[in-house]
Amino acid sequence: MRNGYTQQHNLSVNGGTEKTRYLASVNYMNQEGIVKNNGVSRFSARLNLDQELSEYVSFGLTATYSQNKYDNVPLGDNANEYSGVLTGAIQSNPTIPIYDSEGNYFIDPKRPFVANPVSLLDIKDNTVKDRLIGSAFVSVKPLKDLEVKLQLGVDRSFQKRSSYLPKTTLQGQIRMEGQIFHKRQALLI
Repeated sequence: MRNGYTQQHNLSVNGGTEKTRYLASVNYMNQEGIVKNNGVSRFSARLNLDQELSEYVSFGLTATYSQNKYDNVPLGDNANEYSGVLTGAIQSNPTIPIYDSEGNYFIDPKRPFVANPVSLLDIKDNTVKDRLIGSAFVSVKPLKDLEVKLQLGVDRSFQKRSSYLPKTTLQGQIRMEGQIFHKRQALLI
C-alpha cells in the first residue's frame, strides 16, 4: 500500500468577435491508487469554432479528443491463485516471509494454492483508450427564410490492452507449465 494522490490541471481559452466564436480547452488528470502500481491518467482537449463568412454562409467545428491510461493491478475478489492483491493479503499467513532464502517469492507450503500477494504487484496490465469525437457543418442561406445545412460527424475510438504474467506469480507459473505441457503433447503427436 501507499498514499494515493490525485492531480488535475485545466486550461481554457474562449472569445471571439461578432463573426467568430471559439473555445479551446485542455485537461489532464493523474491519480495514483493506494495499492502500489495502480493508477489512471486522462488527457483531453476540446475545440469549438463558429465562423460567419458572410451574411449567407457560416461554418462550425467541434472536436474532442481524450486518452485514458490505466495501470491495472489485480484487485479482484477471486480466491487462491486468482485472488487480487487485497484478497491475497487477507488470505495469506502473516507470519511467513515475503521472499525465500534464494530471493524468490515465498509460497506457504501448507497452502501452495494461495498466491504471495506481493508477487501480484509484478503483474503488468495496461490499457490505453483513445477517442475522437468531432463534427463540422456548413450553413448556406440562399433565400430569406430558407437555410441549407450540411453536417458531418465522426466518433472514433481505439483501445489497446497489454498484460504480462511473470512466472514469479502462481498464475504465471500455471500458464508456463500449461504451455510446456501442450508443447510436449504436440511433440508426442
